Amino acid sequence: MAGSEPSVEPSQHGVYAGVDGCRAGWVAVREGEGSELTVEVYGSFAELLDSGLQLVVIDVPIGIMQSSPRAVDRAARELLRDRACCVFSAPYRPMLYARSHDEASAIRAGIDGKRCTRQAFSIFKKIREVDALLTPALQERVREGHPEVTFAVMQDGRPMENSKKSRLGRMARLDALRRHFPKVDDSVAERRPKGVGIDDVLDAYALLWTARRIAGGSARTLPILGVGSDQRDIRGLRAEIVA
Repeated sequence: MAGSEPSVEPSQHGVYAGVDGCRAGWVAVREGEGSELTVEVYGSFAELLDSGLQLVVIDVPIGIMQSSPRAVDRAARELLRDRACCVFSAPYRPMLYARSHDEASAIRAGIDGKRCTRQAFSIFKKIREVDALLTPALQERVREGHPEVTFAVMQDGRPMENSKKSRLGRMARLDALRRHFPKVDDSVAERRPKGVGIDDVLDAYALLWTARRIAGGSARTLPILGVGSDQRDIRGLRAEIVA
């Protein structure tokens, strides 16, 4: 995915958003119809879908396999190299409704002999919420993104070196975003809504950049063509990440 990236202009047709999960629900950075960017919070994924968005890039796994690893997760780790730890393995579908971390781990152990991480289990509720409403038709306007993959593409294939929780990591992400969103600066911390972390907002901005690229026809998709590129779950949802 290395190489010079074309510039991407803001949308003049349609309403797009980059979306990330947060304590308050879902945070979206919206853009469209020539308007200013806005940061909105939605209490549920259903509420977000009903808000008039025509293209959404969201940081949540879409396309949940029964018992096979997702090729896209492996491809994302290969892209991020030393930062591969940023990509959690999507749960197998039988794990999604586990009532505890121990139960989820037992289910996974019965499938591939591994345990479920606590970090992964903590986002199962978000995954269930999106999975319950998505259909193959709806997936045409709700696409899976991954902020760290997007930042790597934004930097000609070079992953971020520091955690998004660190000061250096936050500053590096702000610098990368500012090339495409000139008004993004340190004040994003003061302006963010209640229940939304600074990193949540920056991730949503990154995914909005991906939404622009999808609309402009320049987005890239993992896995690459021919290497697990048409992996679908039992509901027909594609397991892929766009950036």
